[in-house]
Amino acid sequence: MSENNRPDGRVPDKGDFIRETIEKKKPETGRRLWRLGCLVVVLGILFGVVAGIAFVLSEHAFRDRFGGTSEPPKISVTFSADTAPESTSAEFSSGRWMTEEKAESTETEAAAVPDHSGSAQNGLPEETESADETGTTELSGSESEPEKPAETAQESSLTTEGASVPDSETAATEEGQSGSGSSEETGETAPENYTDAGETTIAESTMERLAAMFPVQRIASLLRPSMVTVTSVQADEDVFNQTYTHREETFGVILAITEEDVRILTESDLLEKADSVRVTLNNGYSNEASLVGLDRTAGLAVVALPIPEDRRFVLTGVSPAVLANSYHVQAGDMVVALGSPVGYVPSVAWGIISYVEKKVQGVDVVFQMLRSDIVGDEDGSGVFVNANGEVVGWITRKFREESGVHLLAAYSISELKELLEHLSNGDRSGRLGIYIQEVPPSIAEKQSLPEGLYITDVQEDSPALEAGIQEGDILTGIEGEPVLTAKALRTALFETDPEDEVALTVMRKGRDGWGEHTIRLTLAER
Repeated sequence: MSENNRPDGRVPDKGDFIRETIEKKKPETGRRLWRLGCLVVVLGILFGVVAGIAFVLSEHAFRDRFGGTSEPPKISVTFSADTAPESTSAEFSSGRWMTEEKAESTETEAAAVPDHSGSAQNGLPEETESADETGTTELSGSESEPEKPAETAQESSLTTEGASVPDSETAATEEGQSGSGSSEETGETAPENYTDAGETTIAESTMERLAAMFPVQRIASLLRPSMVTVTSVQADEDVFNQTYTHREETFGVILAITEEDVRILTESDLLEKADSVRVTLNNGYSNEASLVGLDRTAGLAVVALPIPEDRRFVLTGVSPAVLANSYHVQAGDMVVALGSPVGYVPSVAWGIISYVEKKVQGVDVVFQMLRSDIVGDEDGSGVFVNANGEVVGWITRKFREESGVHLLAAYSISELKELLEHLSNGDRSGRLGIYIQEVPPSIAEKQSLPEGLYITDVQEDSPALEAGIQEGDILTGIEGEPVLTAKALRTALFETDPEDEVALTVMRKGRDGWGEHTIRLTLAER
């Protein structure tokens, strides 16, 4: 048989030749594909290893440049609890509070100081009133002043503020009686405290003394390392469906500096709808911050500003604020409002505490409020600081009195310390939605009421309202534990989480008197 003939006797054609060639090359092609696949797998593994090493090495730089929105690390921030003084009386000397023990230790020194009937309070320079033969009232400070020339003393026939300038005839009459010429005839200049309206500038002199005693610029500089600007960034659309970026600034104050970040207290209103938050420190460093904790009922929030590896640059000229014991603050104390009290960040205003309102009802809490005579903006925020640059209050708009004048009011900072510690640590707590008033044992005995927390109102769309709690009920316990004070209720709620189910013990008055009821409800988020 010829080699060109197939076993079947058919003569091979061109198609048979092509099929035989393909069959011979199949094993070789399979091996090439297998080698190519192995090469791709090896290259993929090598690329993954290199990419992982590169990410680990550049993680900090990447986070500093693009980060800031990740969840902040868990830390422990604590604030020392303040106690209210046993008595409401306190002494104030040179801008510092003195306890009774310190006051007793200074009795010997105080005994050596002569008692002046015109001495002022709160560290004002002592002033004495002395009247000369002409009835002129003079103010003499504690510091010695240069003696006036005899001519000036004779010219001081002006009375205090509100007196009128004697006319020429009266001046001439007095000239004839006293034997001294008028200033016009002698060519002598008028005294320094003489004005065109004929009034002395005693008010200006008093302001100068107040400025010397209460230097606002120096006090503001003490808190400046703790002040920050918080900017909320939100993307929105206009009427033409064009996207634009809306930015709004507010004030913030540094609460704590940890190894990982800086914890900052600010308002919660701007952060709830913000797409991102940016914090600018006093030294100019700026970066995106992340939300740590938020309390809508109090209007407060804590954000965390991450600290890069170069801590020296970020923390230069930066320090946490000192939170004072605001239970010592009394009506008449001078304070400086820092932040944005007049609507601009930063801005400064100053004044006095008009009165301390000790029982202001909030949602599930009772606050102590510091009300001032400082006229601010309706959207003003910030802090009250004392003469030592220590924070005594956080300005809020939630409990502002309804009047035509926007007088600034602030939470007493000692009332907020437990809440600030809670927010700084990223803890969440539940909300009942009730307004309360304490029923002390003395009132309970006189009015025949159960001792506990009298519910004056119930918040709309709150867990308490949905569970059937009514105005006039008296809350006496949570989960079997007695809750008889506002502080006890606040502490009990701090130990809960939103969506927790709790059992409330409530006293309700019926036809047969007060009866105990157990009400179960699911807490909402504050």
